[in-house]
Amino acid sequence: MHVRIGDTVQVIAGREKGKVGEVTRLFKHNSTVIVKDLNLKSKHKKGTDDEPGEIVMVSKISIELVFGPHMMLCIY
Repeated sequence: MHVRIGDTVQVIAGREKGKVGEVTRLFKHNSTVIVKDLNLKSKHKKGTDDEPGEIVMVSKISIELVFGPHMMLCIY
């Protein structure tokens, strides 16, 4: 793994391309990470009087799509 928990990474592909965030969780078994405040998903459910109807969740990002601080970008 080229990133660790607490590293600041940049997303290099997808909807969140170019955004920077901090790694909060690391899943080695399927090579994914959770980056703070990035890749947010919303799940809708019927609201009640006490709770709103929308739930916001953080989704995993593949480790191949993040650019860590220890990697050098080579341009040929």
